[in-house]
Amino acid sequence: MKLDLTQGICDNSQYNAWRFPGGELHAKLKFSNLTDEKIEIVARLNSSDDIILLLLVNDILIKDFKKNQRNLFIPYMPYQQADRNFGAGECFSLKTIATLINTMNFDKVTVFAPHSDVTPALLNNCEVIDNSSFILKVLQNIGCSDENLAIVSPDAGAYKLIFKLCQKLGFKGEIVTCSKSRNHTTGELTTVVPNFDENKTVLIIDDIALGSRTFFNIRSEMKNENVYLAVSHGIFNENVDKLENEFTKVFTTNSRRSNSVSEKIEIIDIF
Repeated sequence: MKLDLTQGICDNSQYNAWRFPGGELHAKLKFSNLTDEKIEIVARLNSSDDIILLLLVNDILIKDFKKNQRNLFIPYMPYQQADRNFGAGECFSLKTIATLINTMNFDKVTVFAPHSDVTPALLNNCEVIDNSSFILKVLQNIGCSDENLAIVSPDAGAYKLIFKLCQKLGFKGEIVTCSKSRNHTTGELTTVVPNFDENKTVLIIDDIALGSRTFFNIRSEMKNENVYLAVSHGIFNENVDKLENEFTKVFTTNSRRSNSVSEKIEIIDIF
């Protein structure tokens, strides 16, 4: 059976999760008999409450359904931007959260489009779903021939993944790689976009979009009329209006949210 925790704290057909007056979460599952051998849990871990809810529900499953296989699907793995040891006195957040998930002893943990190889290395019994099916749907939506499309990587780090992706999808068009440099005194980021045919349609691909400043920097260096953006995890914590103005269309998945924040941002379901 599929146990969907993506609604977070709520009362739905599968579970009731609420907050005690002191602020603590509590959860109750609405089924007591389970004939399926596997329990497929889907959890958006967008907040600390979501992580606590997963802990509580997993404890119920262990207590009441000991013999069932428990698999977890995490559409967006949190804390991925802190995926290394920064040094003394600073946390290695991704490792901390991965260790917490490992204590829940899932039979399988599936992660969609992780930020780096560190995530599957830290999670026990981890499988990765790449973004190829998402990007294939994006390409079909754009409806442009390979020869008239340029796929743009925001930086050299993302290029390897995008090159592999294009090989998997059989894309025969141009792949362009940008480069970044940061002024460590001011913190200002400069993006260099190589020259390419300005008559081509452009698709910028990346894994995460927050304030989208990198994408705006790339867009400002282009004269191309049709420029699309595809990000596996659209957080979009700011600058949504600017995204609408700068890009022909923006694509993301439902890894972080189910409803779009803009008419120009299309959400493609991955689950």
